Amino acid sequence: MSLSASANPTDCNGAATGSINLTVSGGTPTYSYAWTGGATGQNPGNLSAGTYTVTVTDANGCTATTSATVTEPPGLSLSASANPTDCNGAATGSINLTVSGGTPTYSYAWTGGATGQNPGNLSAGTYTVTVTDANGCTATTSATVTEPPGLSLSASANPTDCNGAATGSINLTVSGGTPTYGANVCLDGGATGQNPGNLSAGTYTVTVTDANGCTATTSATVTEPPGLSLSASANPTDCNGRPRARSI
Repeated sequence: MSLSASANPTDCNGAATGSINLTVSGGTPTYSYAWTGGATGQNPGNLSAGTYTVTVTDANGCTATTSATVTEPPGLSLSASANPTDCNGAATGSINLTVSGGTPTYSYAWTGGATGQNPGNLSAGTYTVTVTDANGCTATTSATVTEPPGLSLSASANPTDCNGAATGSINLTVSGGTPTYGANVCLDGGATGQNPGNLSAGTYTVTVTDANGCTATTSATVTEPPGLSLSASANPTDCNGRPRARSI
């Protein structure tokens, strides 16, 4: 009696979808089959990965033995890393997804509107992807796109010392965003820097740009005291050339 066994792998890692095709020749039909591992019949199916041994017995009690190994593909493995947005509230984040194992090719189903293996133009949030391989095997992972805190500006102005003087100044506090910051303060092309001084009275507007090109704008008004005002009045003498007499 001659036996020939060939195994078909499982569809997915850990699945019980393998099978064995057993060909029997010679001996005296009919045959009976005694498998290890719980397999039954001549061509057992729904098998997990493993080695299965069969002993075939013919009608006269003659036996023959062979084995076959059901294999399985490597498990789908996912690794996702997220890149933050450039600015608070912007849709400039992205995710890099690495897929290994399973049976190529792969398809990707994301939450949150992301598409493809390495989606971009993403707002801050958590995105979950289910990857499906050519055999319908799936794996799931998530990644969170973060965003920097919003740029926050606070500007307070100090008045000039005198009316018409250029002695005012502005104290500008910047927080959030991504340091370092550049400040552009403009009023008729006058003020510069984060805390400009030597300012005349007026309203100054600042636009701050962070390292990622994110911007925020605020204003401050330098005031001035009212100008000094003088008033003088004169009293005439009683007689030409002498002071006016004062009554006692």
